[in-house]
Amino acid sequence: MPLTIGVTPFAQWTCLKNLLEHLGWRSSEGTPGTAHDLTNSDPTGPWLLLHTRPEYAVAHAIDEGHTPESALQQWQTEADQLLKFFRAHRARTAMVDARAAAAHPAELVEWLAQNHSAFFELAQHYVGTVESPARPSELSLLLATQLVAQTPALTPLLTHLEAASIPLGDQHYHAPSLDIYSANEQLNSAISAPRSKQETLRRQLEEHQKRLTELQTARAHTEEALKSENDLLIAQLHKVQEELEAYYHKHRDGSKTNEELNAIITEREAEVARLRNELTKAKQGTQADSESLEAEVSRLREALSEEQKRNETDGHSVDAEAKRLRETLSSVEQEVAAQKRARESSEVETSRLNKELQQVINAKSRAEARESDLKEENDLILKQLFQVQEELENYFLDLKDKEKQLQEREAELHKLRESHWEELEKSRATHKEIIAEKDKLNKKLVKLEAEHGHLKKEKRLLSASLSQVTAQREGFTLKRLAAPIKNFTRTSRELRHGAELIRASELFDEAWYLQQNPDVSAQSIEPALHYVKYGGAEGRAASPQFDSASYLEKNPDVAEQGLNPLVHYLLHGKSEGREL
Repeated sequence: MPLTIGVTPFAQWTCLKNLLEHLGWRSSEGTPGTAHDLTNSDPTGPWLLLHTRPEYAVAHAIDEGHTPESALQQWQTEADQLLKFFRAHRARTAMVDARAAAAHPAELVEWLAQNHSAFFELAQHYVGTVESPARPSELSLLLATQLVAQTPALTPLLTHLEAASIPLGDQHYHAPSLDIYSANEQLNSAISAPRSKQETLRRQLEEHQKRLTELQTARAHTEEALKSENDLLIAQLHKVQEELEAYYHKHRDGSKTNEELNAIITEREAEVARLRNELTKAKQGTQADSESLEAEVSRLREALSEEQKRNETDGHSVDAEAKRLRETLSSVEQEVAAQKRARESSEVETSRLNKELQQVINAKSRAEARESDLKEENDLILKQLFQVQEELENYFLDLKDKEKQLQEREAELHKLRESHWEELEKSRATHKEIIAEKDKLNKKLVKLEAEHGHLKKEKRLLSASLSQVTAQREGFTLKRLAAPIKNFTRTSRELRHGAELIRASELFDEAWYLQQNPDVSAQSIEPALHYVKYGGAEGRAASPQFDSASYLEKNPDVAEQGLNPLVHYLLHGKSEGREL
């Protein structure tokens, strides 16, 4: 079954094409799809989902002309959908970082063959190499990294993506490393490029303005020439008018009345005035005025012809004058035609100049618009640069503060180490003194124990001698006190019963008793039995809480009866309320 590929936006996956085809992807069936496309694919799978970190994706999107915010939003949406698809089809789906797959293609194939049952048949041994995906520009990568850092909502998504992805290499999903120096160089180039383009557009605009000035000067010269020609034509028309007036005054005949001649002169004056008006319109440079002038000239020609017919009787002089007038009119017509051609040429040149002027104006408008766009883009880049520089400065200052704090901590740690070392040296010296003192005390203790053994022997001898002396001295007080005790029947049963009784009491401490009476420990006798048999009568304390001698002094009747003080207290004294 073929492999289906899913990919996040701007992932630069094409470098993996050979590897994906090796795994079973059919590139001829189309390009990798989005999460929505995967839901409509073969429901049995398997699927391989490719993704990249958002820093790389957004940086590539910026290089392609997309806005950073929209690119990040698109990446986040698609990555979240791919992750949901992976969780829903985990048994038939694998997810991997595209850049990690490009760096470790053989490791990817081996992992799929060993750890994913859906790829056992597809993941064959791969020996080819994969080109590294294209790296975006450092400036775009810097902006994208900063944008991702300012979007804390991406942190859980990145954690889930890393957890779901196949582990390749030591760090298969690490954040991109930035080359600040390259980013700075690209930023400087980006800033200088619009300036160079602005200078080029400014030079082009100056050239167009210069050309426009030349065209305007040429147009002014053309208009001035046309004006001169129009003035010359008007002067010639005035001359024709004067000649006509002279002709009419010169050739009056008797057959015509003064009223008729006046009418003819008035008509001719009207024609001349009309001609003058038409010439004035021609001076304004319109085509309609030129055609009207031609019509007036034709009408004047017809009027002269009619006048010639009416005055044929005036003689050959009139014919000659008419001929001259016709020649003059012909010359005027030629001048009018030349003026027309010049005006048409001027209009063509003016139209061409207007078109070039309009092109220059449009080019200027486009240059101004482009200059405005470049200025806005430059301002945005500068603003982003300043923001990045400010953040870098804050980061640098924070780093310096932390280094200073670290140095202070190290200084404090050094002081503490020196202080602790001095205390340790003192402790070692004190320990040596204590050990030496302990050795002395142990030696002294051994000596004291030897003396104590010697004293015990002397004590037994003295006790025997004392017993003899006491037996001989009936009036001695100790004889009176010890007599009842000696009379105490110390059967084995009573001794054992007394020992069990005090052993169960909190008022008898065996360890303490042995510590206070080393001779008892040396005799290898049970402490409780020794106390019942000898210790109580000898006034030895049973524990720090019970002093036998004090109890006997406070209770002389117990001493008189020869009873063990602690046994008496436990059996009778406690219930009777006697003091310890």
